[in-house]
Amino acid sequence: MLSAIERQAAWLVQHGGGWVGTAVDWLSTYGLHVLFLATLLACTIVLRRLHRTAIEAPEADPEQFRFGPRSSSPHGMLFPYEAAYLAGGPLRVAETALTSLVDEGWVESAPSGRLRLGSRDELVRTPDPVAVSVLGIVASGPPATAREVRRRAARAAEVLDVSGILYARRLLLGPPARRRLRLLRWAATGLLALAGTALLLTAFARSPDLRSPPVAVAAAELALGLVAPALSWRRAFFRTALGERVLASLQGAVCDKARWVACRVWSDESGTPASPWADVDRIGDALGRPAAGRPVQLGWLWGREDALMAVAVRGPRGIPDPGLRKGLDGARRSPATTASSTGLSTPVHNIVGSGDPAATTSRTTRQSLH
Repeated sequence: MLSAIERQAAWLVQHGGGWVGTAVDWLSTYGLHVLFLATLLACTIVLRRLHRTAIEAPEADPEQFRFGPRSSSPHGMLFPYEAAYLAGGPLRVAETALTSLVDEGWVESAPSGRLRLGSRDELVRTPDPVAVSVLGIVASGPPATAREVRRRAARAAEVLDVSGILYARRLLLGPPARRRLRLLRWAATGLLALAGTALLLTAFARSPDLRSPPVAVAAAELALGLVAPALSWRRAFFRTALGERVLASLQGAVCDKARWVACRVWSDESGTPASPWADVDRIGDALGRPAAGRPVQLGWLWGREDALMAVAVRGPRGIPDPGLRKGLDGARRSPATTASSTGLSTPVHNIVGSGDPAATTSRTTRQSLH
């Protein structure tokens, strides 16, 4: 027993006070590491809060101000090109314009996905500035792939001007706010890079061995400091919170309209689709067939604006033409997210109503089948 006590006392004397000496040694070795991690955490929290404020409470951009009720009203209607820019930016606008041109015969698509001018000879009577600019790109050279035309059309001034109403209504994050947030992110990255480099040099000066734990931890913290600011954003610098809600509403309206049309065109079939976009894809597939193979009433219920809005919020997967869809890589597959239902609010719903004879007949038929 006495020998054990003597050994413990000798160990305490040798290590300068036991646990107290161990804690002091640990703090002298890893204290700067803890300080760096605290700085990293503070920078990440500040960046996330600034980004959240910019998304949820965007400021008005005087350069994007426009007069008119559509700019000031939060419930103003968005046209297909504007909805396309909100959903996917200039590339989606180009896809929507190409869909319109192919549908009207101004552009023809090959099964391989290449585009060329159509066989129509008459002039455009009511020119659409966006479609005309995209048509000019198709006509400016030999047949090109749909992706190449889309890439060139996305830089057209008419396509970029579509975003004006979206910035005016604060559905998109304005360029000044995006620039400030990027500058803050780069400033935080530079600060953490300098602090991480100083920490690594300090650790290496204390322990020249590169495989020592302090040097390895300092190197890992430097890498984390370079990556963390870029990963602090929860979403991209694009749509605001209001823009996300408006886009979800547009997607829900398109899905609701497609469900309404499908119940009348294929009224002898029952069941709930597996995906909210299943009816949109089915209508697009039906419109891609020759005219003789389409249901007659489909053209009455699913108009041109409906088809363009489906492409605007759905993307290439909603394009009826198989050649253009293949050229834009719009293979049919289930989306990662689902759209929310907003009720039946399209012009056809207001004209026909939910209690029209066709709906009653279709419900009676489904009940009799059961």
